[in-house]
Amino acid sequence: MKNSFLLLLTGLSLTSLTSMAQQKNITSFETLCVSGGGDIEVFYSKGPTLEIKGEESCINKIGIAQSSGTLSITVHENCKKPTQIFIGTPSLKRINQKGGGNIEIKKGFGTFIALSCTVRGGGNTKVLDSINFLSASVYGGGTLSAHVNKLLEGKVSDGGSIFYKGTAVVKSNILDGGVIKKL
Repeated sequence: MKNSFLLLLTGLSLTSLTSMAQQKNITSFETLCVSGGGDIEVFYSKGPTLEIKGEESCINKIGIAQSSGTLSITVHENCKKPTQIFIGTPSLKRINQKGGGNIEIKKGFGTFIALSCTVRGGGNTKVLDSINFLSASVYGGGTLSAHVNKLLEGKVSDGGSIFYKGTAVVKSNILDGGVIKKL
């Protein structure tokens, strides 16, 4: 009886740790909204693509919605296991991130003419291609890193941070312990 119980528990734990990848059908978008965490890589592709990798139990708890050119991804709180999300898109104009996690915009888009980013609640966003005009708001321990060529309009508060490289003119609004710093 005891051995059967241990075998049953072992089988349950192996089943709950099943890792998988799942493709999702999405349409074109220019705004990415992410809530609740996860590790997200955004890369240039000729058409929109979305792949999620992680434990099956977590993949099934990730919400994907689209409306008016916006792709929204929600990683539910009770899914703390490592989850990776890979997103391909031909263009991107706006990023909204809240509730932790990491977003990395990979090289391949070329120079962004303009990009708007909002990061809240401990999220970390990193843009690897350069940006001519960046409008950024970072709050509550969030971090944004980018290379900005011409203009950075940055608003930070409550421990938010914007780190940048490049020759941008900076217009800043810093409140309650935030920082905008050239690297």
